[in-house]
Amino acid sequence: MGASSRLNCPACHADSIALSWVDVKRTRSVTCRSCGAKLEVVIPGGLYFPITVGAVILGSMSLPVMLMSAFEKKWGMVALVVVLLLALIFGTNLLLNRQASVRFARGQAPSA
Repeated sequence: MGASSRLNCPACHADSIALSWVDVKRTRSVTCRSCGAKLEVVIPGGLYFPITVGAVILGSMSLPVMLMSAFEKKWGMVALVVVLLLALIFGTNLLLNRQASVRFARGQAPSA
């Protein structure tokens, strides 16, 4: 897979930590498929919160445009808004995944 969809495990350095393009959380627990280490995928809060709030605001602003276009039967505009919403969602997820890092889970010491 591509570099943006997986991260390396800090314990065994295997390219085994998969990143989701659909469900991006600030911190999520994962287990390395190669060595079984308990890890966390972390996105910095200084980047996560402004991008998420900005995406929510832009998505909310597009809802009235989509509803008005549907009532006026402008299906091309409705399709355009849906495509732009999908691009916004997956674009912000891709951006956040690129900033993600993997660390050992709390309470888990690195193996010697």
